[in-house]
Amino acid sequence: ENKVKMELKGIRDAMVSMDGRLDQILTQLDGIEPPAEAPLDSEHVGQLLSKIEQQWGSEIRCLKEELHQTILAHNHNADLIKHHKDTIDNLRERCARMQGGGATRTAAEIQAQLSRLDALPKQQQTQRKMEPLLERLAALERKVAAAAAARSAAWRYPMPMMPPGMRPP
Repeated sequence: ENKVKMELKGIRDAMVSMDGRLDQILTQLDGIEPPAEAPLDSEHVGQLLSKIEQQWGSEIRCLKEELHQTILAHNHNADLIKHHKDTIDNLRERCARMQGGGATRTAAEIQAQLSRLDALPKQQQTQRKMEPLLERLAALERKVAAAAAARSAAWRYPMPMMPPGMRPP
């Protein structure tokens, strides 16, 4: 019996303690002011989602353009590597012919061949320097085309001529 009384007293003390904590929480909640903003309506949420979708679409377009540029650069590099391989193979064949058939080439021919080989990297470097300029030119052409399309669309449906003082319908 004493044991049950002690357990009931412990439970009662815990309940009194919990009641006190609940009172404290309720006073804190009463002290908090409700938010001044009204909850978001579905139209506002739809507008926000639309803006997010537009931003997402523009980012995707940008990524697609960058991917396209990367693919073009890769294809260009693959073509260069193939060209270099073919040139190396041709030079090996010439060397083999020269070693097997004797050196019948003149110093002028060898010098001309060396000058052509020296010019090749310079041409490639010039082409690499021009690539950003060509990319900017392509972007400018796209903008001009878009502006021309917008201008031509505006002229397709001109406003009818109205006498002064009259309003269009």
